[in-house]
Amino acid sequence: EVKNEINIMNQINHVNLIQLYDAFEGKNSITLIMEYLDGGELFDRITDENYNVTELDAVLFTKQICEGVHYLHQHYILHLDLKVSRNHIKIIDFGLARRYKPREKLKVNFGTPEFLAPEVVNYDFVSFPTDMWSVGVITYMLLSGLSPFLGETDAETMNYVLNCSWDFDAEAFEQLSEEAKYFI
Repeated sequence: EVKNEINIMNQINHVNLIQLYDAFEGKNSITLIMEYLDGGELFDRITDENYNVTELDAVLFTKQICEGVHYLHQHYILHLDLKVSRNHIKIIDFGLARRYKPREKLKVNFGTPEFLAPEVVNYDFVSFPTDMWSVGVITYMLLSGLSPFLGETDAETMNYVLNCSWDFDAEAFEQLSEEAKYFI
């Protein structure tokens, strides 16, 4: 999988995607030299009770995520496990990304459960909308600080995904515009 990640990362160059500068293979390891990003993952920040994301912040973050995903899709790359760094938005962790060939049907059974699209949970064919599902989940989290599908266990989470069990009932959505809800 690391060699696949290196292969994909060598083919991409976009301001909203983490950059791979070099890779070295030793006897027992592979070392990746990547762009340094400070601040950790965005999700660590938005789940912090003391951090407040405004709707405008979420729009700006989501725009950057969509620009990175659009670039990947233009190059027939499915990320399949979207994660973003904080501060300047960068899509990171290409370990599960796959080259998408429209004539070849691709199925995957991996990823972070609360971000999985229903087709991944069902082990159906994946394509560009699979990543867009994750964009919706990320946007929901940006706007509310909550995960729309998170259950007590991975199995429960995946069941929520399959049943599309989510809502805007939380107090976090009271001030949210209809446009933001529609986007999600």
